[in-house]
Formats: sequence, structure tokens, C-alpha cells
Amino acid sequence: VVIGIGGNDAFKLNNPVRWKAQTRSLIQDLNGKFGNVPIVFTNMPPIKEFPAFTPLMKWTIGNLVEILGESLKQVVAEFENVYYSSEVISIETWSKKYNLSNDIGFYFSDGVHPSKLTYQTLARQSAEFIEKNEILKLDSENSTNQ
Repeated sequence: VVIGIGGNDAFKLNNPVRWKAQTRSLIQDLNGKFGNVPIVFTNMPPIKEFPAFTPLMKWTIGNLVEILGESLKQVVAEFENVYYSSEVISIETWSKKYNLSNDIGFYFSDGVHPSKLTYQTLARQSAEFIEKNEILKLDSENSTNQ
């Protein structure tokens, strides 16, 4: 299961303590429904780069999403077979790494929501994270040993 969370929680100014409890509950619900399937949380959204936001909004909500990311890292560490791709997303880094345009407008459909290119790039980065961390290999080894 690959999950992307954090953006709307930051927009709602969700506090980290409540968010950690909600995330624990989400993981427990997924484990209850799907067993010990690997759960991968994608990177937190790059709110500090949203072109539609004012500098103050980028700073405020962008810092909150980074705090929520640290909270997510702590919660994930409490569970087996749950992972978090915590590398901070940077449009400049993505542009260089994947040989894409550095025009920020290509990454946001309306200045806030991800474009098709962003979803594709996030999926690619998530697949690389899963492969690098051998998450699927670990899962297949676990299921053969049972």
C-alpha cells in the first residue's frame, strides 16, 4: 500500500500530536484489513514551493508540513513493515535528477494541486524508494517463511 498524506493536514493546521494518533490509527486499520502488507508513505508535499501561495503561507504551512513529516517518521518507526520516504521534495532536484523542466508551473495544475507530471514523478520516486529499500523483496521473503 502506497500512501500520500500531509498536504491537507497542513492546510487544516492539524497539530502534530493529533496527526500522529490519526496516522497510528490509519496504519492499524490497514494492518487489520490487509494483514502484514508493506505500507509506504510517500514524501510530504513541497508546500514551500507552491506558486499560488504567498511567502508567509509558504513559510507557515511549509514548516508545518515538515513538522508533520518528522512526526510521521516517528510513528513509522513504531511499526514493522511500514516505511516513509522522508527525502524532501525539491522541484530543482527533481528537474535535474529526472531531466525535466525546471519551470515550476509544470509541476502544479493550478498553483497548489499536483499536475500529471508531478504524480508521475512522485510515482517514479516512490518506486525507486521501494526498490532501493527492497521492500517488496522483504515482503516476499516473509510470506515464503510463513
